[in-house]
Amino acid sequence: MRELNLHGGIDYREYPPPPTMWKASRREWAEQLVKCGKLYLTNTNEFRHDDDPERGDGDETVGIYKIDERDCRKYVGNEIFLWCASLEACPSNLLGVFGDCDVVVEIRNTEAFLARVRHACSSVGYASLAAGSVSYDKSRKSELTEFILLDGIFQKEARQAAQREYRLALTMNATNPNVECPYVDHMQLDMGDCSDLAAVVFVRA
Repeated sequence: MRELNLHGGIDYREYPPPPTMWKASRREWAEQLVKCGKLYLTNTNEFRHDDDPERGDGDETVGIYKIDERDCRKYVGNEIFLWCASLEACPSNLLGVFGDCDVVVEIRNTEAFLARVRHACSSVGYASLAAGSVSYDKSRKSELTEFILLDGIFQKEARQAAQREYRLALTMNATNPNVECPYVDHMQLDMGDCSDLAAVVFVRA
C-alpha cells in the first residue's frame, strides 16, 4: 500500500509541486478565479460522457494496467471532483489544445495556491485532497506491484499527452448506498481574492 505523501493536508503525487502552473480558460471563469477565487471542480462522470477528444475519457480516474497481457482495472467507489491545470508554459500551445478557451491564467505559486484550495475545502465533507502531474500511460503499464490509488486518478491516455496536465482531485466521503443522493456535476470552492497568486497572462487574439 502506498504511503500518503501529505504536506499541509494535501496528498501530493510528487513533492514539492512545480512552482508555476497554467490554466486554459474562458475569460469569464478566469476573471472569477483571479479576482474572487472561485474554483470550479468537475465530477469525473462528466468527463466519462464528454465527446471532446481532449476532455473526454470514458475511463476517467480508472487505473488500467496490462498484467500477463490482460487488462486489469482499479476503480474508486467514492465520488471524485477534478480541477485541471497544465505545466505547458507556452500559452499558444495550451490554447491550441483547448480550442474553446480564450485566455491563459498563470498561477505563480502552486503550493500556496493549493493551500488556499485546501482551506476552502474545510466546509466540504471530503475524504482526501490530492495533487500531482498526470502520467500518460493508461493501458501501457506492464506490471502492478502494489495498490497505488493515485495512479488511476492521475492516469490518462497517451493521445492526450500534449495537455501536460497537473490536476487536483477531491475525493468525497463514501455515501450510504441505501440512501439516494442528488447528482452533482460541478462543485464550487470560494477562496477569496487570488490576484496575488494568479493573473491572466495571455488572451487569444
